[in-house]
Amino acid sequence: MVVDTIEVGEGGRLMGGNNVWSPVEEGWRAETQGVTGEGAMSTSTIVLRRLDDNAYVWQALDRTLDGESLPDSDEIVLKRSSK
Repeated sequence: MVVDTIEVGEGGRLMGGNNVWSPVEEGWRAETQGVTGEGAMSTSTIVLRRLDDNAYVWQALDRTLDGESLPDSDEIVLKRSSK
């Protein structure tokens, strides 16, 4: 288990201590709560799915903003730099 605090653009943040990362079969998963720079509350499930030794897929699922459902994010592939 890993606990995080993440600052996001424009004054928003995922609330530290509430974001607990847990290992799952294909990678990692976190149930998150946050607040935008304007004070709107947000929630999501963040998934990091392992592709191989050098890459993961990141995606935000089950997203809400002030209680209103939002679509899942696109999948973003994160690759290890060769440098």
